[in-house]
Amino acid sequence: MKNFKILAINPGSTSTKISVFKDNDEIFTETIRHSSEDIQQFKKIIDQFEFRKNIIEKILNENHLLDEELDAVVG
Repeated sequence: MKNFKILAINPGSTSTKISVFKDNDEIFTETIRHSSEDIQQFKKIIDQFEFRKNIIEKILNENHLLDEELDAVVG
């Protein structure tokens, strides 16, 4: 039986919380804090997409949780 890896993303107003689960077990969690200067550079929330995506990808790579190993991403 295949183990499923799921990335859960919870973008808040000044932070992004990420967790990786293998089936029902949490294997990694991190809260990324964003300074008000970082957030204020964006006019709309959707404009933050690339900024937050790049940070998430960097953290996943640093922790050897590469995106090709993920079976699903949820927000």
